[in-house]
Amino acid sequence: MATPDPAREQSLERALPNSAEAERAILGGVVLDNGLISQAIELLRPEDFYVPSHRRIFMAMIGLFERGAEIDPILIDEELKKENALESVGGISFITNLTYGLPHSTNIAHYAKVVRGKSMLRQLIKASNKITQEALEQEDEPEIILDHAEQAIFQ
Repeated sequence: MATPDPAREQSLERALPNSAEAERAILGGVVLDNGLISQAIELLRPEDFYVPSHRRIFMAMIGLFERGAEIDPILIDEELKKENALESVGGISFITNLTYGLPHSTNIAHYAKVVRGKSMLRQLIKASNKITQEALEQEDEPEIILDHAEQAIFQ
């Protein structure tokens, strides 16, 4: 009979890797300097943002950028209203507060590296969970499960 592993159980209760502060710094930095959006788009995908409201705001910023519009709290507000998503991100006050407490020259590349790294860790955890589940179910030959594991990790 296997004995419970408290360390394993404790690790499952932890929050997934994320840096809400770095996400906020990226969004606030873009509001302060619209020129940073192209760099943010190069380095990040919307799904790299862990906080759902940050993801929605980033998507709104991308939409504004693609149409050649300025990226400011009012236009982000309008963009989110079109999608009925304004309240789900915390309203206009949340958007306007993105810039509070940020340094004037945002190091967006550094923040993007942090956010992307946390996203990669979450993807690895998701793949690991899938691999574990498949191994526990034992529905395929071990070689097939190993092949699926390699695909999940290296995709």
